[in-house]
Amino acid sequence: MRLLTNAFQNLPEYTALITALREKRTPIACTGLTGIHKAALISALCEQSEKPAIVVCGDESEGNRLQSDLESLGIETLFYPARDFTFLSGTASHEYEHQRIGVLSRFAEGSCKVLVCSIEGALQLTLPPEVLKNHTKEFCSGEDVSPESLESLLLSCGYERAEQVDGSGQFSRRGGILDLYPPESASPMRIEFWGDQIDTISHFDAVTQRRTDSVERVKIVPAVEALTDHPKIFAKTLQKLMSSLRGKAAPKQKEVLKEQIDGLLNEIRLSCMDKFLPILYPQKATLLSYLPQDGFLFLSEPARQKERLRALTTQWGEDLKAYLAEGTLCRTLDSFSISYEDLLSKAENSSSIFLDVFAHGSYDVPLRVLLNFTARQLAAWGGSMELLQEDLSAMLHQGEACLILAGTQRSAKTVASDLAALNMPAYYSEEPTEVQKNMIAVMPGTLSAGMEWPGMALGIITHGKLMQGNRQRVNSKKDPNRQAISSLSELSVGDYVVHDIHGIGVFDGIHKIDTHGIVKDYIKIRYAKNDILYVPVTQLDLVSRYIGPREDSTVKLSRLGGSDWQKAKTRVRSAVKDMAKELIKLYAQRMQAKGHAFSKDTDWQRDFESHFEFDETQDQLRCIEEIKEDMRRRISCAA
Repeated sequence: MRLLTNAFQNLPEYTALITALREKRTPIACTGLTGIHKAALISALCEQSEKPAIVVCGDESEGNRLQSDLESLGIETLFYPARDFTFLSGTASHEYEHQRIGVLSRFAEGSCKVLVCSIEGALQLTLPPEVLKNHTKEFCSGEDVSPESLESLLLSCGYERAEQVDGSGQFSRRGGILDLYPPESASPMRIEFWGDQIDTISHFDAVTQRRTDSVERVKIVPAVEALTDHPKIFAKTLQKLMSSLRGKAAPKQKEVLKEQIDGLLNEIRLSCMDKFLPILYPQKATLLSYLPQDGFLFLSEPARQKERLRALTTQWGEDLKAYLAEGTLCRTLDSFSISYEDLLSKAENSSSIFLDVFAHGSYDVPLRVLLNFTARQLAAWGGSMELLQEDLSAMLHQGEACLILAGTQRSAKTVASDLAALNMPAYYSEEPTEVQKNMIAVMPGTLSAGMEWPGMALGIITHGKLMQGNRQRVNSKKDPNRQAISSLSELSVGDYVVHDIHGIGVFDGIHKIDTHGIVKDYIKIRYAKNDILYVPVTQLDLVSRYIGPREDSTVKLSRLGGSDWQKAKTRVRSAVKDMAKELIKLYAQRMQAKGHAFSKDTDWQRDFESHFEFDETQDQLRCIEEIKEDMRRRISCAA
């Protein structure tokens, strides 16, 4: 947001920060900043310097909120998730792995400015930048390349062969037609050949399998993080490791390794290649390996990060004992992340900035500069014009410039008009670059919270995040339904259930599973093509009973790792919005026919779009029914 960047130039603490970065006096600590202020500062620095940045947060919740605010402030931002490594043979989901590779690819090529991650995501091992670069290939229409060579490339990059492509990291070939789904692509791609030459390249719909828009080129990136170009050579490395194993658990460890070595020698793709990440590449690499030398490294609440990492390390120590005892892992194959000390070393040798709400007595690295910002976080505006007028009057009395983020463009224009009618100095602007003192600019957009910067005489009020309240209200209605299956006794084998992330499956009973000597109860859910998901009973809140439509008593099951469930939710989201608009029109006509006043200027109607957000964790039909009920309640109150 250019307005914020310009306003920061008048803040002494920001000027001192820029000077210290220019003179390479880092690490720097900035205190007095809540989450929304951190987003504003990161946005201004990255926009002014045009340098990339990695932001490490204490947990994924903080990271997701920060990523959303940075996007709202106009900074291209992606979230880099942590993942679970696969150490055992068998089917595994690569969903988060594909997300990570797609994010790394975009960041490496410069199409994304900022990456946000949790502390565990930042420290986990991944493929090095040079490996990603060497396995990234781009092909364009008219280029000479045979279908066989492209198929061989996909297999070497970790893609899975499928009869029909419906999920990221898959490919299929039918004669001169090759379908593939690169991890960084929003939809699958179809390459049609004319002999040994690429004829056309296009996107296609994974559900209908029909082509959509044509493109000139396709970029192929790896589909897994653990890659080996020469499996037989790597098998010899594992043979040396196997011969060096000693100790009580060595026989089991050697037995497991022997089986996996035989698979590599026979050029069989191992589903547990993750376990070899510590020795697979010449140097260990993490997300931090992708940060350019001149890029920014932000560490948000380092004390919280350290505490979170301590808990994760303790848990990993317990899990590792079991893995070593059963032979799954062994010496050398026992560390899948770098240490916190490695992170601090990276911070000492880069343009690092520690961001804290409160000042600390000491930091784990020697600071060169310590800056204390004075800022105040404001609660989101709830829609009351009376309260808004009071807050704005207080800001104007202090001689501040005021900016209101009013949600949609329509809402912003209406708010500006209403304030002007109240004799307040307000005006609408699509994207203001500055706001004069004692003036009020209203623009579209939302943030997680408002903020006030006394040092730059600027106050920002946001309206959009009232959607959080709507989500909580809708979820409160959903809770009774979730409670209904919390006893498990009301579910029968064969019932259709819905997992929030993976979609529609069939309940297949409760199973006790011994994991490293600890026996726990798991819900077994069967998906399409006999894919199986085990959900701990402690995560029962992620599973709900399927209440959607059934055609001839059959329901289409989702595919684990596929994109059909996400696409279904996208279609429903669009349908719900269209339906809501029709409801507004219908009930307006009914109220007017009954002689009720139905003003177009009522707050709820004017701000409907900014209040409404589809909750992706809901079942399809339940969402529609609850939105209907919510709309009836609003219209009834307005009447």
